[in-house]
Amino acid sequence: MRRATLSGLDIGQEFLQGRAAEADAKLMAWHKADECSRRLAKIPGIDPIGATLLLLKTPAPEIRNLPK
Repeated sequence: MRRATLSGLDIGQEFLQGRAAEADAKLMAWHKADECSRRLAKIPGIDPIGATLLLLKTPAPEIRNLPK
């Protein structure tokens, strides 16, 4: 019983690692296609994934500068 449970966990871990690799590949493709993300990644301490996430969380300038 214990071996069957551990075998199931191995399969689940492989599945999750595959999904993480897919997500990483999609984020890297988006990063490579976006000029602002590439510029942010040149800042020391900000890697490509961090630059992509910063852009995703920051509103576009045209949204910030709307008349009040």
